[in-house]
Amino acid sequence: MRYIKILFIIGLLFICSCERNDNDFVLLEYAPLLVQFTGPTDGADRMPTSLWINIAFEQHLLLGQPVSDYFSIDPHTPGTVNIEGSSSDMIIFRPDSLLLQNTKYTVILKKEIKSELGKCLENDLIFSFTTGL
Repeated sequence: MRYIKILFIIGLLFICSCERNDNDFVLLEYAPLLVQFTGPTDGADRMPTSLWINIAFEQHLLLGQPVSDYFSIDPHTPGTVNIEGSSSDMIIFRPDSLLLQNTKYTVILKKEIKSELGKCLENDLIFSFTTGL
């Protein structure tokens, strides 16, 4: 029993003394919420005016949080924003009407959005795209 305790303490000391390196494996419980992709992608050009905006995450999002408090689009565009996807891992914004033609849109998702594990983004997510005709 004494050897098990010693091995346990050595293991804890090893884990606590390790520095985080971007190339190292990071346990999910310590990792921030990560975005898998946005649709449209940052810098996309000549996008259709009928598009929906999608933001996909690598973790399930916490249902019931006020997503509209964290999501904004400039120029202001009325619409609905919800957590969706088969795994509740996507935010989808559906404009109430067509987007303006030849207009640059900037989307901001505040870092306070949470996963089911209580994790947040490290920084606000900001991306832009431009519509076509």
